[in-house]
Amino acid sequence: MLGCVHEPGGWVCESDECVREELGEFHEPGGEFHDWRVGVLWRQVSLFRCKFISIKEFFMSKKNYIPRPDGEFSSWFDILVREVGLHTTGASPDWNHITAESKDELLMRHGEWSIAYGEAKDDPTNTKKREKNRVRKIVEKAVRVFVNQYLRYPPVTNAERDVMGIINKSEKRVSKKDPVDHVDFEFIVDPQSHTVWIKYRIAGSKKRGKGDYHGVEIRYWIRALNAPGPVDANEEGWHSVADTASPWKKTFDGIHAGMRLWVSIRWENASTGDDVRTGKGPWSVIKNIIIP
Repeated sequence: MLGCVHEPGGWVCESDECVREELGEFHEPGGEFHDWRVGVLWRQVSLFRCKFISIKEFFMSKKNYIPRPDGEFSSWFDILVREVGLHTTGASPDWNHITAESKDELLMRHGEWSIAYGEAKDDPTNTKKREKNRVRKIVEKAVRVFVNQYLRYPPVTNAERDVMGIINKSEKRVSKKDPVDHVDFEFIVDPQSHTVWIKYRIAGSKKRGKGDYHGVEIRYWIRALNAPGPVDANEEGWHSVADTASPWKKTFDGIHAGMRLWVSIRWENASTGDDVRTGKGPWSVIKNIIIP
């Protein structure tokens, strides 16, 4: 923490960074003020500034877990990608809720940042720095979306979030009750990009979104156009993903065009105390659409 503290014998600076440039010849880092007339004034100014900075840093640390310096951000990003890779590989991965598409996008963003950051370090011109800053904004936004969608809740544990430097939510919050509402949803398609959006809401509600629920579990199944559809959302063969913000987006490969997409959705709530799901709501009716 930056600041000047009062100890027996006078005010002493705790850090070389503490308003040293402004104090000039009247302040010696690690020592006392030499001119008492100016010292009294600067003691008040520096103490106010140090307290303000400390309070600001405290609240920012609670809100923003991503390091600001580029070097620290790069190291933090390396660890996050490493942990995602460790927990999503093998025959039975721990984090099987992360889709291959989302993982590939994370790796792509990691590569983009590594290139931009490396070039700015090797050739620190204004052009390279501007490009590095541009890439960082895009990458950081994508990383936040990934963390909020996949790493905030089970099967990821508090201990695993600690390793990745992601702040765990307060354990004082009370778990919500089990969901009781059904999900109603509709499809929106874009034939050119083979993309399907699913807009979901509480059944019977005119408002789009999740209401007071944490999010949804979406199960989808791709089958041939004329193949019989699934009759139960609990049978084996479904792909499962979690989502917390309607609409959910899925872009398919061109080879899937003309096949049928089957979907069922249910509400979910989560506990921040023991880090386990408190309950899942009933499955919606199974709907389908032809992939564009």
